[in-house]
Amino acid sequence: MGSGMASNLLKAGLRTYRLDRSAEKCEPFARKGARVADTPADAVRDVDLVIYMLSDDQAVEEVVFGSKGILSGVKEGQIAIDMSTVLPATSLRELEAYGKRGVDFLDAPVFGSKLEAAEAKLWIMAAGNKNHL
Repeated sequence: MGSGMASNLLKAGLRTYRLDRSAEKCEPFARKGARVADTPADAVRDVDLVIYMLSDDQAVEEVVFGSKGILSGVKEGQIAIDMSTVLPATSLRELEAYGKRGVDFLDAPVFGSKLEAAEAKLWIMAAGNKNHL
């Protein structure tokens, strides 16, 4: 679903970084103008909004909390949005970790399919600071 969402962000003209655990999945996005980051930390350094959609709790553990993960690259004032469907304990852990860095966190899992993501028709349920919803 992340591929469909990234395509829509690029179509809207937004500066988009693409990172995937499989480098070959990034190539079509690079051809469309996305910047490809080497690590999650690199992808988030110079952006205001960090959005990620991962497959499961273990993927969040690696991408967010890993040695070159998002948390090692974020800075105060950014907003992080996790669109993964994960356990509440994982989301609460993210909330705490981002809060310690002055980063606002939104937990925003999606409902839908890959087709709905490509057509920009996902349903999103978000929780967090109401000023960012």
